[in-house]
Amino acid sequence: FVVVYTAGLRNATTFVETTLRAAVPPVTSYLTPQVPKLPNGDWYANPSAQFVLASHVSVNDNATASRRLLDTRSYEGRSLAGGVPVLSYAWSVDGGALDLGGPGVVAGSSADQLLVINPGVLTPGQSYGFRLVATAVDSILETVLGTSTSLITVLTNSPPAGGALAVTPANGTELETVFTLQASGWTDDAG
Repeated sequence: FVVVYTAGLRNATTFVETTLRAAVPPVTSYLTPQVPKLPNGDWYANPSAQFVLASHVSVNDNATASRRLLDTRSYEGRSLAGGVPVLSYAWSVDGGALDLGGPGVVAGSSADQLLVINPGVLTPGQSYGFRLVATAVDSILETVLGTSTSLITVLTNSPPAGGALAVTPANGTELETVFTLQASGWTDDAG
């Protein structure tokens, strides 16, 4: 950069060389559900089973080091460097489709690294957008080092439909007649 300052007939010029680097986010996160993926790439959950969503959060060491340099404070003549990052987790469901704070919804807490939804809570055939906001705070200086938000959409399996159940013979006596059951024509959205 070149800066020219002019006052009346006088002027002064200075040059500043600047190097621009790509910024690395101070906190990054991603989510991995403990459920299978369909061939089209959708995450798929069985609403009758426990649903577990794991978070993976990392704090950039360079960001915490530079923050410590900026936030170094003095206390009774001692210099206090920053502490270690402490992570907090806040889970939510987009669109209000599910209240994670409701009774019996979550096994544990919606402020943990893992989100565990109890069996039977998710509605079959629905789409849920799970959101995690992870915040890193310096343990000594109590300053926010950074925040990261991750979102993942999970579909729940609908029950099988469109089929028939045939029983032969149509009549019989319990514990004497051997019945044959045949299910045919059922389809399942998970394949």
